[in-house]
Amino acid sequence: MKLKMLRLIAPIAFFTLGFSAVAEAQQAIGAKSGVIQYATGKREMLLDGAPIKLAENNSIQMENDQILSTKQDWIELGLTPAAYLWLGEKASLKMLNNQLNNIQLEINQGSASIKIVRAIEACPINVHISKSVINIKKAGFYRFDANPGNLRVYSGEALLKNDENILLIMKGSMIRLDGRSTPEKFRINSKDALDKFAINRSSDIADWMNQKQKEAEEREKHQHQLEELSINWFCCRKFGGMFSRLNGSKYPRCNAGSA
Repeated sequence: MKLKMLRLIAPIAFFTLGFSAVAEAQQAIGAKSGVIQYATGKREMLLDGAPIKLAENNSIQMENDQILSTKQDWIELGLTPAAYLWLGEKASLKMLNNQLNNIQLEINQGSASIKIVRAIEACPINVHISKSVINIKKAGFYRFDANPGNLRVYSGEALLKNDENILLIMKGSMIRLDGRSTPEKFRINSKDALDKFAINRSSDIADWMNQKQKEAEEREKHQHQLEELSINWFCCRKFGGMFSRLNGSKYPRCNAGSA
């Protein structure tokens, strides 16, 4: 009896779980940080000086010490499953270390915005810029400018280290990365086109992931119902009885053995 039940249930379970595996693969950033996953315009850029184009619905994994440079387009990188970076036009970024437990990147030119959706204590991001290292791991929105060196913390907090200081930069504060300045307040609502684009994209990503999560939960529920149906079908075949809908169940149940 167990063998027959397994033969019936296994194809149903495998078929349903297959969709969950595909959805999970689509959501994964990857085993490493620094995945080029979206670009605007013509999707053209330079990787180690060589021109490349990001194919639609495709991604490119940056390796250690590779340098990504933009032209007119904006580039989106997945840093962790909960953190994303947007590189502005005419900017340059070097991936120093793409291991998730020790993310190190360097912004040499232009601007970049980073959004951390939820705290990433186990895999903080270290941004090297203008002779400073900025450690971020709290959920928030951060803006980096290489020329001149500036950091703005719209939300969250950042730990700044350089030869002169170790400073904690709080929400609503900015600092010039010249080794001499102290944090000062700025208008959080003063966002440029890159910041607004990054915020809109992060919102779209969050909505997409929430939708995929709902779909995965619905598939799991449907799988359970299919397994229940297959067991009831086997019981009817084995012990006799007929299918009928009980208690408003979506699927009919076997009435074998009922009074």
